[in-house]
Amino acid sequence: GQVAVESPSGGSRLTHGQTITLQLSKGGAPHQLPPDFRGKSPTDVTNQLQSWQISIAKTVQVYSTGVPTGAVVGTNPALGQTVYGGDSIDLRVSRGPAPVTVPGDLVNQSQQAATTELGKLGLKVTPVERYDSTVAAGNVVRSHPTAGTQAHKGDTVTLVVSKGPKPKPVPNVVGDNIDSAIKTINSAGFH
Repeated sequence: GQVAVESPSGGSRLTHGQTITLQLSKGGAPHQLPPDFRGKSPTDVTNQLQSWQISIAKTVQVYSTGVPTGAVVGTNPALGQTVYGGDSIDLRVSRGPAPVTVPGDLVNQSQQAATTELGKLGLKVTPVERYDSTVAAGNVVRSHPTAGTQAHKGDTVTLVVSKGPKPKPVPNVVGDNIDSAIKTINSAGFH
């Protein structure tokens, strides 16, 4: 028979003595696995493969942020490789983005530090500023979804970021005597 698949593929670099795996053709017509299988439904891909006399050995579920849940991510042998009628291949089907847990240590972190931490998990960030008298300005008050919640890579986490305490209006003491003015200013929380 003829060699149908070579792994690693021709042109790859190996050190002397390493193994090259060859898969022999069962004698059917050659077909290149088209790159546009990516993103198609497993049914459509299976129908095309069956028309070439190629069967599915197994279907493997994999996480993917770039391919919708339930669509084909790839094959083994890889898309672009040549297979022959009578061969069987594996389909890799998207489970959607990988799950991640929203970290629990975001509160009181700076907005920048929290954004960096979430970014490393593959999460996007939308900051929303609110007045808060207990958390320093520029630091995270809370997140949505909250700490410990399951999210998926590519999801957006809203960070509520402190603007500091809400400013208070300065009382108008023009025309008051000095003792009364000081008392009014102090009772409003000013010095």
